[in-house]
Amino acid sequence: MESERLSILLVEDSDIDALVFTYLLADPQQTEFIQERAASLAEARKLLVKKEFDVVLLDLMLPDSLGFDTCSEVLRIAPRVPIVVLSSIENESFGVEIVEQGAQDWLVKGRFDRVMLIKTIRYAIQRKINVEKFRKSEALHRIILENAADLIFVIDRQGNHIFNSGSYVKLHGERWSKDSFDFGGLEHVFVEDREALLETIEHSCATGEKASIEYRIALQDGCYRTLDAQIGLLPEESGEANNHLFVIAHDITERKVAEKERVKMEAQLQQAQKLESVGQLAAGIAHEINTPIQYVSDNVRFINDAFEDIQRLLANYEKLSQSTREKGADSKMIEAIETIRKEADIVYLMDEIPNALEQSLEGLDRVCGLVQAMKQFSHPGQENKTAVDINKALATTVTVARHEWKYVANVVTDFDEDIPRVDCFPADINQVFLNLLVNAAHAIGEAAGGVGREGKGSITIITRRVGSWVEIRIRDTGMGIPEGIRDRIFDPFFTTKEVGQGTGQGLPISHSVIVDKHAGSITFETDPGQGTEFIIKLPFLKPATSIQ
Repeated sequence: MESERLSILLVEDSDIDALVFTYLLADPQQTEFIQERAASLAEARKLLVKKEFDVVLLDLMLPDSLGFDTCSEVLRIAPRVPIVVLSSIENESFGVEIVEQGAQDWLVKGRFDRVMLIKTIRYAIQRKINVEKFRKSEALHRIILENAADLIFVIDRQGNHIFNSGSYVKLHGERWSKDSFDFGGLEHVFVEDREALLETIEHSCATGEKASIEYRIALQDGCYRTLDAQIGLLPEESGEANNHLFVIAHDITERKVAEKERVKMEAQLQQAQKLESVGQLAAGIAHEINTPIQYVSDNVRFINDAFEDIQRLLANYEKLSQSTREKGADSKMIEAIETIRKEADIVYLMDEIPNALEQSLEGLDRVCGLVQAMKQFSHPGQENKTAVDINKALATTVTVARHEWKYVANVVTDFDEDIPRVDCFPADINQVFLNLLVNAAHAIGEAAGGVGREGKGSITIITRRVGSWVEIRIRDTGMGIPEGIRDRIFDPFFTTKEVGQGTGQGLPISHSVIVDKHAGSITFETDPGQGTEFIIKLPFLKPATSIQ
């Protein structure tokens, strides 16, 4: 086994002391000590520049340098070489001071033997290695902290900043707060966020637990940033919390802006999709209103004509009555009245006028029903949720969309009349129901090869209470959803319809409304060639966390 070799520079002007060291290190057992000697600092400087040594044994009293300056100069020349100071001073405070100057250890001349010398050399080398490792680790962590995108800082209970990362300095500037343990009086924190932030700090201080919070800060240039912060007390070596608070804050301003833009875009898409639905429904609604209005109009014209005949007959009856009172019965006038009566067909009018009035009232009721349904369906959007009768909302949607389904399907409703009301946004929920109902009608129409072919399909709408949820099922007898696109039907802008017949926003918006706005779920079951059933679940109990 090859022995270890250590290169030693002995900086010693005393020949006798030099001989002692040479003697003590001359009989290697496991380690071979390769020694070189310098009698002055100048000689030592030349050797240290020329080659590397494992350790320097340094006498502080040299011809050209005295005291601590000697150690400082050697450290400047070779900062990574461990130094063991040699001195005649047997004073512990001296030893502490020389170690504080940068030496790894010190020996009192004449007070050590070979074992102690070798042990001191080995310990000095190992301590220097450990110090270098720590220095490199510290430098690495400082580089990481200084270049981290997150804002990182540490303060004590007096508000003094112990550490500030580069990103913190860049954002806040060099002006640190000196107030109490409250982020410098919180003058840069939004007023609305200060109370919650202080409560979070107090909780962390009292419990020693880490806490998270979002808060906004105002910068000197007038801009503001939103931070997502982790706050906690730094643990001491014992593991117990101390008086230093650390904060790691991630700047989420851009994310917040992006979220607002996304919400705005979703609202715009919803509005566009609603307008698209209104456009699709407009012709159907017009047709549904036009039919009863048409026969109401026809009946009113009939009644108007009938009224003219009745009015003419009544006028002649009035003449006959007056003539009879003055002259007695006039046979010619009676014959004239009878002729008018036959021409007017009074018996027919007495039978048909009530029918015409009844039909007109029915037609007006249908028109009123459609108008009322449209009014309920197009309920303006609200900022807050309101209790909605799901059964009524579904019935209204069926009425509004009648023209979409009446030629291709029969609609069957199976409503649980005991389901509770659900807190939701009425306009959004109505839009979801309309999307699914229209999609079901289109699916049946496509399966039948077009409107009026191969008989009508069926759309079944069921409501039930399932635990703490209200469940809505809308089932059609269309062709079902092909397996290859099932995982894409909720993707924005995905559509299987021809260009101009759909934007691909109906189902994605429905998914967003049910899941994001109402903390519910929307799934589907499909059987190729048999149809598809969409299942919506809405919580009728308020969730623990409201999703806006």
